[in-house]
Amino acid sequence: MLLEVKDINTFYGDSHVLQGVSLQVHEGETVALLGRNGMGKSTTLKSIMGLLKPRSGRIVFKDKDITKLSLFKKARQGMGYVPEERRIFPHLSIQENLLIGSRNKTGENAWDLDRVYHHFPVLDERKAMSGAFLSGGEQQMLSIARALMGNPDLLLVDEPTEGLAPIMVQKVAAIIKEISDAGVSILLVEHNLNAALALADRVYLMGKAYIGYEGTAKDLEQNPEIRSEFLEV
Repeated sequence: MLLEVKDINTFYGDSHVLQGVSLQVHEGETVALLGRNGMGKSTTLKSIMGLLKPRSGRIVFKDKDITKLSLFKKARQGMGYVPEERRIFPHLSIQENLLIGSRNKTGENAWDLDRVYHHFPVLDERKAMSGAFLSGGEQQMLSIARALMGNPDLLLVDEPTEGLAPIMVQKVAAIIKEISDAGVSILLVEHNLNAALALADRVYLMGKAYIGYEGTAKDLEQNPEIRSEFLEV
């Protein structure tokens, strides 16, 4: 087991926004966390990564309890995070953005500049360009690539295709598939159901602040009643 989230409860002030959320990610697996807006999907990722502190419950990563670790210590343990807002540094070049996320690792499977540029050739072509001049899809690629420079074993990816044109949705989804095929486990929050089902091995569906369904992507694809209950507006 790579990641196990056990019955976490997270609050915004007095608002109980995660109520006993539990999920698992195995090594080499892509898991999608789906649901309508406002259900707590992004909050779940933030709670796992350490941007928010659960009041109770446990987060176990590579057999270690990391619940109370700070964000940078979780990153050192091998966890990467791609935020919904992308949050690149617009006044730095693409290459400078990538180097900020770098965590030294050697070996054939290390994510360094050469390997990142191989998977993201558009970033290689524009590596001297400031991040502010990139399109939304290119900024998303940079955000993902920067997280990979930290050499994560698990990548938390929040709404990677939100606001992108259909052609860019296809490109970003293809990149996530490449990353998964390269051996990085992924926990994905995604509003595009077709993209999520194409990428995920398993899925969790969120109701308001809780996990309401767990199954394989194939099971969900064949279950219109569950999709209607948790996903349709």
